[in-house]
Amino acid sequence: MPGQVVASGADNRLEVFVVGGDGGLWHIWQTLPNNGWSNWVSHGTPGNLLFTSPPAVIRNRERRLELFIAGSDGHISHIWQPTPNGAWSNWWVHDGPPNGVQGAPAVGINQDGRLEVFVVERGSHWLYSQPQTAPSNGWAPNWFNFGAPPNVRLASSPAVGANADGRLEVFVVGSDGLLWKKDQTAPNNGWSDWLPHGAPSNGVRWNNSPVVTIIQCGWPSGAVYGRNRSPALARMADCAQQRLVALGKPRVPSSGALRIRRAGARF
Repeated sequence: MPGQVVASGADNRLEVFVVGGDGGLWHIWQTLPNNGWSNWVSHGTPGNLLFTSPPAVIRNRERRLELFIAGSDGHISHIWQPTPNGAWSNWWVHDGPPNGVQGAPAVGINQDGRLEVFVVERGSHWLYSQPQTAPSNGWAPNWFNFGAPPNVRLASSPAVGANADGRLEVFVVGSDGLLWKKDQTAPNNGWSDWLPHGAPSNGVRWNNSPVVTIIQCGWPSGAVYGRNRSPALARMADCAQQRLVALGKPRVPSSGALRIRRAGARF
């Protein structure tokens, strides 16, 4: 289960998150903006489960990073920075749709600052979401069911992005080889019907997940690209810096035990 995610903290240091060979979450970060990297550190898992998807990371309106990831229990697990650039919380489990989660979650931020997590359900292959009830505080008690396009199974993980006017749009690949989307009809509230977005001339592979990104440095904004095996890409704030550096890989102890953080430790 490949996939890595790059995020930028409040001080613009890059932070990389991956699932290690032990099934736990691992993390490496720049020690200074534009220069130097920490050692790999493990965040472990909640309980004895294994993570089964790449993580999804977002910086909230308070500039704190929050991370969501699917586990072998079919639920979404969540950790966050209580303070910008600071230590990380303990794991908190969001549960999931009735049949559990298929693939990786996606997370977007509403115009009013509330985060919203999107997943595809196992079995039904329907889209679900769980929004915060207020920015940085509380989550809806139930997952909202968006269903799927008529006679189509959702075959990829979702991707979500925000328009310039603050409306969220969610994209997912269907079993018909087309890219489908739903978009908010107004910022923070209301959703359209399922709309087909077409596909390249030879279709889209079912195991591909779309990516939504706003690209700077003169590139077209709001572009949607397919990706194979869900790699996550990030551009540095300074577009002149295009260097690739080997960061190594997590080193799992031979005993198989995970290194869990001490209270207040920097992850």
